[in-house]
Amino acid sequence: MKRLRKEPTKVINLPDSIGHLLPLREELKEKAKEIREHMDEVDATILLALGDAEVGNLSDGTRIEHMEIKRKGYTVEATSYRQLRVRKP
Repeated sequence: MKRLRKEPTKVINLPDSIGHLLPLREELKEKAKEIREHMDEVDATILLALGDAEVGNLSDGTRIEHMEIKRKGYTVEATSYRQLRVRKP
């Protein structure tokens, strides 16, 4: 999607077809939340099975690792961005 330069004070009326997308958007947001929560539960079960081990092997040869990652610190500079929000009347 091409980025358009936004006009800060410009307000337009959108077609009803956009309004019809809002329930689908909410449904997808809820499903994404449920998937994240379920993934967290699955990860917790795997970590519990690993116990104090960093690596676990499955019978099919799959290797599950829970290794410590070290990286250098850095400073994030100030930035601005746009966020899509839907506000009900």
